[in-house]
Amino acid sequence: MKKMLCFLTMIGLLSLSAIEIRMPEKSTICNRTAAEILQRYVGKICPGDRTVFTFRNDPTVPEDAWKIRSVSDGVELSGGGERGVLYAVYHYLEDVCGVMWFSPFEEDVPKKEKLPTSNLDYAGSPAFEWRCIHYSIENKEDSFTSKMRLNSGHDYRIPVKYGEPVIFGGPYFVHTHGLFMPSEKYFKDYPEWYAMIDGKRFAGKGSGMNASQLCLSNKAMRREFIRRVKEQIVKDRRMAEINRVRPPFIYSLTQNDNQKYCRCPECCAFYEYEGSPSGLLIDFTNEVATEIGKEYPDIEFITLAYQFTERTPKHIRPVSNIIICLTDTVSNTLIPLTEKENLYFFNLLREWSKIASKLCIWDYAITYRNPSELPYASEFAYPYDLNLFQVHNVKHIFTELEQSLIGDVRDYKFYLRAKLTENPNADFDKLRTEFANRFYGPAGKFFLEYRDLLRKRQQEKKPYIAMYPNIYAFTHLDIDTLVQAFQMFDEGEKLLQGDDVRLRRWRHARLGIERAALVLSKKLSLDCYIKHGSLEGYPFDREKLAFCIRRTIFEQAEIRLKKWGGHLYSVELQQMEKELEKYNRPLNKKALVLPEKFRDYPRNRIFDYSIPEEGYLHRNIFRVVPDTESSLGVTARMTFPIPDELGSHPLEKYLLPMNFQIYSSGLKKNIGGMRLAVDQIKSAGYNWCKIGTVKLSSDCYMPFFWSWILQVGVADAFDPNHEDAKFDVWLSIKFTGPAYPFGKAQDPNTISIDRLILTRDSATR
Repeated sequence: MKKMLCFLTMIGLLSLSAIEIRMPEKSTICNRTAAEILQRYVGKICPGDRTVFTFRNDPTVPEDAWKIRSVSDGVELSGGGERGVLYAVYHYLEDVCGVMWFSPFEEDVPKKEKLPTSNLDYAGSPAFEWRCIHYSIENKEDSFTSKMRLNSGHDYRIPVKYGEPVIFGGPYFVHTHGLFMPSEKYFKDYPEWYAMIDGKRFAGKGSGMNASQLCLSNKAMRREFIRRVKEQIVKDRRMAEINRVRPPFIYSLTQNDNQKYCRCPECCAFYEYEGSPSGLLIDFTNEVATEIGKEYPDIEFITLAYQFTERTPKHIRPVSNIIICLTDTVSNTLIPLTEKENLYFFNLLREWSKIASKLCIWDYAITYRNPSELPYASEFAYPYDLNLFQVHNVKHIFTELEQSLIGDVRDYKFYLRAKLTENPNADFDKLRTEFANRFYGPAGKFFLEYRDLLRKRQQEKKPYIAMYPNIYAFTHLDIDTLVQAFQMFDEGEKLLQGDDVRLRRWRHARLGIERAALVLSKKLSLDCYIKHGSLEGYPFDREKLAFCIRRTIFEQAEIRLKKWGGHLYSVELQQMEKELEKYNRPLNKKALVLPEKFRDYPRNRIFDYSIPEEGYLHRNIFRVVPDTESSLGVTARMTFPIPDELGSHPLEKYLLPMNFQIYSSGLKKNIGGMRLAVDQIKSAGYNWCKIGTVKLSSDCYMPFFWSWILQVGVADAFDPNHEDAKFDVWLSIKFTGPAYPFGKAQDPNTISIDRLILTRDSATR
């Protein structure tokens, strides 16, 4: 025992603590990490305490199970596998001593006169075998992941001293088909190995215009794929031996990140028989896993049930060394998966859980479409969904929760998600209250009121927020809600004067509503204008908002990204400046005034969208340009020919008549079709054309043309109290050039769209 204490002292770990740690006879690296952490924190909590702690590795309990109990001469901390004792230490520090870890950079360590040692009897085990919350570069050399009892870094390796993590082999942890079979290496000689679409073979990985999938029915491609995977395994094991670490034991055999799957006759026959492209994917993955499993029985393989492969096959079943990773790209994150709106994914979960020996959930606790991560109270669904996963035999949980700078109250959500991933039955209200009160101090009560306000407004407005929502899906962020939220943050700020650390945290929590007030300023201004007849008294100052946003993001980037972030530091700051440039512009007051054609409509039945300001212009194929003929003075214009680097957009695909649609994210299908006919263009210049009558949904938007290069969110026009309401859809559009009616031969062929107006039928108030 004395030798062990001397060892700890020599490497500088004893700190101010005088506790005695009795190590197991066969001590591991992770045991020594546990001793280091216990020594360090006891030195902060109670310097000079002489409590005896006994570590015991218990082979009779599951991996990662832990136990804390009082013994006659102190406290025994025991556990299973590599991490069990370490987790017992963490739980002793948290549950018994009151330590809280908020983020890789911030913690709260209370002082005590004496360490608690009496009447201790705690035990537990994580609910899921594999637990990963996709973090950012800020965590690479920190123990925060381990402290949160997460055991995978996914695309980076958690240091061995925190226990052998879940390790993926190369070349990557997802979308690996194109990485194993790069088109630049094989396509020239073997085009038949790649997807056939409309009779043509396509090469490429990723999600770009020319990307595709593999032809999974091709037997020769399968043989080469197996050879490449074996080659990767040998390479990985050689490197693991050199670095003296455990070799990878999970390999990703996952489709490329696009929906351009093969339509050759052989593949299509398989889809027909199985009722889903997932059948062919499982057949392919089964062959790879079975063949490699003969030589490497300790390896498991993971494949995706994602987008076109998310439905279960009718007949084939994955073999035992395959993990099915089911991805939730469509559910409304604001409500539990068992709710009516989310039954699509709930049914997928039930069906896959019946046929997969191991099931992983890839969950999106984040929004991606710019401007991403506007405030939404998704945390209230966490305990319900994680309990549901546990009931359906899910073993692995992977959660995307990046965006450490602009993520909606990201530290709070990360904390809750980690705690509930470990134990879905933990007391949610206790967790959120303790975090708020200790992280924000006296302002914590206002933080909780703010989250409750968002939840209440969500229950009233019923927005649909999936992983890729358009800006107007956030219907709960109306002007009254934001005004109340700003007042709460103002009151909280008063209570934190003089507390620089908590003020910095408070500014970060406030960032979400500041960004919302800025990026939604056209809609919020219109609300004010409709209510008061002018903008007098409009509560938000764009310049002030931009100043506060820039200050907070710079402040957080210095803490989170400057040391470890590398290029992310500059990328995130550039992204911020792009957002500010787009939204911190003087309000186009012409957009507040209805076109003369619609001024007799009741104002509560008309929804007016300024395309240049509110449209999503994919890759800037449509560009915002001045236009004196437009009622806005500005328009979104597409000019032919389109440069090749922006993809294939031939003029003949954009001729009249044109088809349009209303698309539901949750249903993953069109819910309304519209058409612009040649005879609706009555003159040169802008024409107001009624292109159809549709119903809407809480998650809908309007993509333009076959290519979806222009999209407009229209979910704010949906009224959850009148789901069957119908809307006439009007488009203000102008054409020039010889390809279009009234176009002149000398002019370029262009399409200009400045306004979209939806009018609700008179049967609905």
